[in-house]
Amino acid sequence: MLIADRILAAMQPGQWYGVRDLINGSGCTRDAVHAKLYQVLVRDGLATRAANPKWDGQRACRVGETRAVVEPRYLWRLTAKGEKRRSTQ
Repeated sequence: MLIADRILAAMQPGQWYGVRDLINGSGCTRDAVHAKLYQVLVRDGLATRAANPKWDGQRACRVGETRAVVEPRYLWRLTAKGEKRRSTQ
């Protein structure tokens, strides 16, 4: 199965995902997920990106700080075209 198809399979219609969610759901590496999101899914109109309204401006934990949840800066979801392709896999 192609990496882009593995990412599509990990996404449910109407749901928003952070990159970490897509890494965990697809079993692909961070670099592979980032590359395919832009090189295939966005380019082909299968997924869209939006700013996460819950993002607090922090990219990672500071040294010595523990945070239960680090909100991603951007979220991803399937477009209608992406939902259709996902349903035909």
